[in-house]
Amino acid sequence: MNKLSAVSDASAPPIRVLLFLTSLHPTQGGIASANRNVVRALFEMGPEVATGVLAYHGATPELPADYLNKRQFSFAVGCESSKLRLVSQYIRLSLSWRPALIFVDHLHLAVIPYLFRWIVRVPFVVTCHGIEFDHAVTKLRRVAFLRARSRLTNSNFTADRLRRMFPGVQIDACELALDDLGIPEDAAENVDSLIDAFGLSQPLGQRFVLIVSRLASKERYKGHDQLIAIMPSIIDKIPDAQLVIVGAGDDAERLQALARESGAGKAVLFTGFAPPELLAALYARCRLFAMPSRGEGFGLVYLEAMRFAKPCVASTVDAGREVVADGETGLLVDPDNLEELRAAVERLLRDDALAARLGKTGLARLEGRYRFRHYRARLQETLAEVVPAFAEGCPAETKDNLLVSAGR
Repeated sequence: MNKLSAVSDASAPPIRVLLFLTSLHPTQGGIASANRNVVRALFEMGPEVATGVLAYHGATPELPADYLNKRQFSFAVGCESSKLRLVSQYIRLSLSWRPALIFVDHLHLAVIPYLFRWIVRVPFVVTCHGIEFDHAVTKLRRVAFLRARSRLTNSNFTADRLRRMFPGVQIDACELALDDLGIPEDAAENVDSLIDAFGLSQPLGQRFVLIVSRLASKERYKGHDQLIAIMPSIIDKIPDAQLVIVGAGDDAERLQALARESGAGKAVLFTGFAPPELLAALYARCRLFAMPSRGEGFGLVYLEAMRFAKPCVASTVDAGREVVADGETGLLVDPDNLEELRAAVERLLRDDALAARLGKTGLARLEGRYRFRHYRARLQETLAEVVPAFAEGCPAETKDNLLVSAGR
């Protein structure tokens, strides 16, 4: 494990990092999952880094001990979605604890470090996911984005998109990685049946398509509607085919009704929120993973499927095309072309050898690019651009470059 060295002074105070986050909770989707890897990375950099967390959603943020490397947060404060509490705690904790860096996980939160920059004179880094730029960005959020000391994105796709929106502004890609502590490696749970769109229990077969995401009415770009729409034609040719929809949210009832109306309601199964053990079992057993989304800034669920050597169907119009290599680890489709989507899904359901080959290559791609160790190195190098002390734990060549650019 590569930790920050103590070459400067063994008694020097640690680098204090305030994580200013939306959430760490497993029910909060991909951003929370990415945040858990940020926490893990900082704690693995050694005792020379002290980490405190202030979260907008939920009560006191908690994580399993494995993420914290047998240590503890300096503090962990939840604001239970209270904006007033969030602002007051941000000012209080920043002034009393005096961090060297504030790490912000969402553009919407970045306005607070910007507005109170005259009180809290600490550089802040903002991470960008893509979806927050899908609609007009307010003037305040735009200025906060531009005034951040560093602007990180979750993928090269998102970085390129923002560079086109903000010409001349430095934007750095820090690709995400699998949260391998979030889902067990072994699928020990046995899943015999799931609930269909009519609320009835159906046996779970061996030839099913899996999609995993929150079922939120504000996130209808994920591809659920399109997958449901192709299921009648899929089961006409492959009678034992099923679609398993994992996730909970305010759009679940609409999707269940859509499945019933499609004529394939008995073949569309819903799990609700899936705990890690159930999720692992479904990944291990599915024939393929499909999320033909229009708006992924990265797509961590593709990595989860690749971990279990499953081929993925992803989109040509978002960052899915960066994570999933077309014809190598999965198939890319136009999410608005139902015939193209149907053909890709049917092909993988029918061709066992192709599905196995793409899945095996996907696992190799994960091991070479998207494991936690890769993200930890990428994040540390990025943070060293803002706080040069982080350079101490970087690879020698990177460290030398960072120290030279910092004038040390």
